[in-house]
This record gives sequence, C-alpha cells and structure tokens, in this order.
Amino acid sequence: MRTSRARFWAAVALAAATVPSGLACIWDGDTLAAEVRHRGYLVLDALTGRFDRLPPEYYRKRYEIASERIAKDPSALAAYDNAAVACERLGRTDEAIDWMLKKQAAMEALPVHDRAARDDARYRFHANIGTFYAHRWVAGGAKRDDPDALAALDHLTKCMAINPEAHFGREVVQLGMIEWLNSERKQPLGDHLAERVMSSVPYAMDSSNNVLAEGLAGLVLLGAAWESVDVYNCMAHTLNFSFDSSLSFVAALRVEELLQSGKMPLDQSEGWRMTLDDAASFWEDQYRKRYRTELTKVYSQLRAAGDEYVRKRNEYVLARLAEGRHPDSDGGFWSDWTEPARVKLPDRRALTQSQFALVQTLLAGGILAGVVILILVASRVSRSRKRAR
Repeated sequence: MRTSRARFWAAVALAAATVPSGLACIWDGDTLAAEVRHRGYLVLDALTGRFDRLPPEYYRKRYEIASERIAKDPSALAAYDNAAVACERLGRTDEAIDWMLKKQAAMEALPVHDRAARDDARYRFHANIGTFYAHRWVAGGAKRDDPDALAALDHLTKCMAINPEAHFGREVVQLGMIEWLNSERKQPLGDHLAERVMSSVPYAMDSSNNVLAEGLAGLVLLGAAWESVDVYNCMAHTLNFSFDSSLSFVAALRVEELLQSGKMPLDQSEGWRMTLDDAASFWEDQYRKRYRTELTKVYSQLRAAGDEYVRKRNEYVLARLAEGRHPDSDGGFWSDWTEPARVKLPDRRALTQSQFALVQTLLAGGILAGVVILILVASRVSRSRKRAR
C-alpha cells in the first residue's frame, strides 16, 4: 500500500510542477500585507512559526474602528470584513457571520460601476463567510451534511469561481479539507487534497512552486492551522515527493513536535504519517545521519527565531495600542518596525549524488541517442541523393 501511495504522490508532485503558483481562508486589512511579507518564504515561515499571532487587544481595537466606520458610512465594504474577522479571531463566530450578512446587504444596495471592485468585494464575502461557517461546523462536531458544512462548501466554491488564483491556492485546499471532513474519511487526507488540487488548478506555474504545499502553508500563515497535525503531515508528503526533501524533513519535525505536545490527527487511515525516516529516505546512506542532525539543529533555531519574532511583533503592537494607535487608523503604525534577520535553512538539494548521476546518465543517453538518430538520418539522405543521381 505504501508503494502505491508513494507512486501516487510522486505523480501529484510532477503534476504540481506543471501548474502555477486547520480551516481558514480569511480576508481582512492585514491579508495583502502578510502575503507580501511572506512571499518567497511562505512554506518555511509556516513550518517554523515566523508569522503574526497577534494579541486579542489588536482585534478588539480593529472591531471598534470598523464598527464606527460602518456607522458613518454603510458602504465601506472593507470595514465589514475587518469587523467580521475581528469577531472570528476573538471567538465570536456567530457575530462574524452576522457581519458578513450585513456586508451582503450593503453590496446589494450599491450601484454597480466597477466590475473589478464588485468582484473583489464578492470574493472576500464568500471567502470569509465560507470560512466562518466551516469554523462553526467544526466547533459543533463536524457532523456530516450539516447545514453549516454545506454553506461553507457553497460559498468557497463561489469564491474559487471568482478568483481561483488568490491566496496561494488556499481556497482549493481549504475546500478539499472540508470535503474530506464531510466524507467517511476512508481516503487519506493528503491523497484527497492532491486529487482536488490536480482537478481544480488548470493554470501553469514555475517548477519551483508547489500549489498544494503553498495552499497548506497559507492555511497556517493566514488562518488557524498552526497546531494541525494533518496540515503539516500533508505538507511533509507533498514536499517530499516534489523533491524538497529538506523542507519535507522540517515538516516531519513539526509533526513530531505537535504529536509530542499532545495534538492528534484527524486522519486515522493506514500509513497516514510521513515519518522522519520517510522524509530522509531520499538522502544517501553516507549523508543521511549528518543531514538529519544538521536539519534538526537548524529547525530548533528556526522555531526559536519564530517564537522570538512573534514576541517582538506583539511587544511592538501592544506598545502602540497603549498609545491609542492601530494600523486601521494610523498609516505610520508599522513605520518603526524592522523585520528581524532570518535563520537560513541549509541548501540541500533533493537529488542525491547517485540520483544526480542517474539524471546525468539519462541526459547523456538522450544526447547520444539524438546524435545516433541524426547520423542515421544523414546517412539515409546521402544514400537517397546518390540513388537519385
């Protein structure tokens, strides 16, 4: 069974390399800035905790500003998103849904002038309310075919239809997770997500990207999957079979960390886990122990740096909140913030020396075959010309 699954994931990785670049798909005033800040480091930041986990005071102030703005201008659509997401971050999901329904009414009352702006507002509406329904469904026990589950699937499907390329491909991954949770869960989660991505992302991407890994990372960075064993295990699988063996090993370390802290996976299918041994299987025997030791050490450094990043970021935020400042009303809120230097992951290519030699042999064989074919063609052309004379 493991061999067949490995082959399937290898095929997924190959397909992912030809398409472009737990449950959360939230849009508010911080989303675009976060996407820019993590560009190029998306997966690594998600693996090591270098992303915002802001204090409740931040969202209380956001809610206050947004609700006051809406009271003055009911057409301020972005303020509805901020109010709703603030409620969700504070654990008030019913209120978050109510704010989205108010936004829907506000959208319907506005004249249609700018199609792009209208589509963006609709996209954010469906993304947010779909996520809120999903959260309420999971919190209520995730019963199959619950009205909240069906509402979440409906809104996220509409969201993808409007803008399938947004959010690092996060919507398609989130949609796949909800589908899996609403099923009998006989198929491994990772396999279902891979099939969902392959069937839903028709555009091309650079081979250095992986839409499934980035979608999963998006659920962590911009959502609520930081402590999800299932999300990190799926990341370990897809990274391993897309030849990012170092990041796959780091993802497996994160899974190990979560399991040791008492977190449990929802996926209980046979062979669900990408173990540390599995993640290191691409490395040659003579290098494996050293790579494992080095990556484990660097992961500890990266995790410590991630926690320190959160501490400094929140310290900065709380100091300014105490002064009555907030980025939603103060354009210079982040002007004194400096991004800390990054701890770099060792540059480890997934192709080991023997694999690289194999690739070289195949390339050389292809070149040799091409030369032979050219010689044969040239010889045949020469004989044909002689007969013609």
